[in-house]
Order: sequence, then C-alpha cells, then structure tokens
Amino acid sequence: SNGVLLPDGGVKFQIYLDGGTPEAPAHIMKAELIGGEDEPLETWNTETLTRLPAVSIHNDFAYNKFKAGPYGIVAEMGAMATITLPPESNVHPPTADDTTLRLTDVTGRSFSLKLAGTGENP
Repeated sequence: SNGVLLPDGGVKFQIYLDGGTPEAPAHIMKAELIGGEDEPLETWNTETLTRLPAVSIHNDFAYNKFKAGPYGIVAEMGAMATITLPPESNVHPPTADDTTLRLTDVTGRSFSLKLAGTGENP
C-alpha cells in the first residue's frame, strides 16, 4: 500500500505479509515498474534485491521482519515494513502517471500497486 514513485526513479511502499506459514518465509524475487500499456520501465531483479541495504527496509515490528536475503527480499508471516527501492543506474526516471509497481514472489505470483508521484525524496 501507499506506493510512491520518488523523483529519482526509486520507489517507496508499505508491505504486510498476512498469510502463509511461519515455517516457510516468503521471498520477493523481482520488483518492476510498469507503464500504462504493460511497458517495463525499471526492474529490480533477485540479485539487486539481495543486495538491498538494511536502511532501505524499515520494519514496523522488532520480530517478524522483512530483510534482504540470499533470494531477494525475505519476509516472515506477520511482518510489516516500509521498503525503499533505490533508482536503477542508467534508467531515466519515469513519471507517476499510470505507473504500477509489480512484485513477484518465488512461486511466480505477482502483486501490483498503482503508484502516486511525489515532489520530495522522503
């Protein structure tokens, strides 16, 4: 929820994992910015998400966290956080008009969020 396209091409959003089993964490393997006609504008692949700095993930709880792991972003059931994806180098920052963030998990399921634009880089 609350997805925002930052002026530099990065993305900030809130995320909550409210399903699954405690024994099997969820893995976000890919994040993509998609334009109005399903046009890929920017992609954060598994390798990029694996190297995401800890300061990019602000967990709401001291337990059940989102974090960068060996296969993208890893989350335990019940985790809630605000995540900031940095802009990819050599990518022209897209505009917020008709831009969607699509997250893909390890099973291939994807989740989409329409983004708003902002004049600030929070």
